[in-house]
Amino acid sequence: MKILCNILSKPDEPKVRSIRSSKPQFVDAVGRHAGGVDFLLASGFAVDGDMLHLASESSDVLQNALRVLHDEADDLRIDLSARPQVQVPSSLPAPAFDAYQPLITRMQAQPRGASITEMRLDDLKKKQDALLASSTPARQTRILFPHELQHATLTAPTTGGKSDAQLLAQALKARQDAAEKSQSFRTLAMRELDDLQRRSVYQEAVLRVRFPDKVVLQAVFHPNEPLQAVADHVARCLATPRGFYLYTTPPMTKLDGTKSLLDLNLVPASNLFLGWTTSSPTPTTELGAYLNQDILDDVGAESKDDDDRPRLLYPSSQPLVPSSNSSTTADAKTTTTTSTSTSGARTKGRPGWLKL
Repeated sequence: MKILCNILSKPDEPKVRSIRSSKPQFVDAVGRHAGGVDFLLASGFAVDGDMLHLASESSDVLQNALRVLHDEADDLRIDLSARPQVQVPSSLPAPAFDAYQPLITRMQAQPRGASITEMRLDDLKKKQDALLASSTPARQTRILFPHELQHATLTAPTTGGKSDAQLLAQALKARQDAAEKSQSFRTLAMRELDDLQRRSVYQEAVLRVRFPDKVVLQAVFHPNEPLQAVADHVARCLATPRGFYLYTTPPMTKLDGTKSLLDLNLVPASNLFLGWTTSSPTPTTELGAYLNQDILDDVGAESKDDDDRPRLLYPSSQPLVPSSNSSTTADAKTTTTTSTSTSGARTKGRPGWLKL
């Protein structure tokens, strides 16, 4: 019975298919019993000298032979736990151990599809792409000479502002949230979601290109435009074609023209510096002599009506997640107005100390 169970448990292993008939263990267990060797020959074994070899077996024949032996064991009242059993191999072999390969076993059922964090992250990314899908803004080119720079400041939009106490409370809460998040496990999707929730989207970027003689060219660009668009606009404002490069400082870093303004962290407003790669064919000490006269005339004509046209505003941001502080402030203002009006009505009415 053990021989048949071994063959059925390991059908591809040649070791269990060959038996030496002169082996003492085989003689004691099978050979000395009448009909033992004949039973193996009937099961498919063949005699090869001193060996019994099973060349090709039939699973049905081996199963029937094992069933006969179980019937005989039942008649002899041999307990089932004392009999050899066929070990069925697992369908999937155990993976080889790799110290550098993570192996995660989750006892809890995992949700099907994207998680809530991934869905919120996808929604914010779509909202960001929709806000940045706006068309290229008008350049609104301005030429600023050194004596005009102190008066040419960007006007920030008036948003009501926050008090020092509100700013302090907001900074303290942000620091506490950052400390809590640093102590807990955060997935990549969670970190990206936190970054997008704090991010504000700008649809315009105001850039100032400072020439070596401190003359400044100011224009408006889209955040997704490459830096090459800035270089092309500067080239159009020059009187004659001339080689130059754009850089930031400190430290001096030449900018890649293929990258977008958003990737170069030039949004919403930045100062760039221009360096000449070729010397001027007609050296002169006049400020802005290299600029196109038509550009100077257009900018000068616009500056005459500077009081009538709106000033260039600092780019306004649009948060991806509306802040709850605005609604809270509005509710507080409404409550204050209501209480004030109620107090005024009471003041106009009969005083509380008057007894009738």
